[in-house]
Amino acid sequence: MKKMDEMDRNIRMRSESWGYRVAMLFLWIWLMYSLYKSKVDGAKFELVPWMILTISSTVQFVSETVMKLKMVAGDEEYKEDRKSRILFELIFGAAVLIFLIIYGGAFILATAV
Repeated sequence: MKKMDEMDRNIRMRSESWGYRVAMLFLWIWLMYSLYKSKVDGAKFELVPWMILTISSTVQFVSETVMKLKMVAGDEEYKEDRKSRILFELIFGAAVLIFLIIYGGAFILATAV
């Protein structure tokens, strides 16, 4: 098996990034279509795109934050400023996730009745 050099890794990461973006775009389109159909036609709201979109966004956000923390773990220059920024990002991300869960639950309850 050939060991990947920096150029191969860069190409792979860019292609994975584009694949992730396209998948997220189609999940958003599916979610918006499902919301539209449930509001206009009274069809049942589909939870699958909402769940996949929320879980994948959360995993991406948390893994990026953990990687940032590990990269600046021993560096004194970024210690205080970086940790406070990452803490802010975590709190903001958690607030958005809680909002999405509450909004999604309220929407499901409103359409189920």
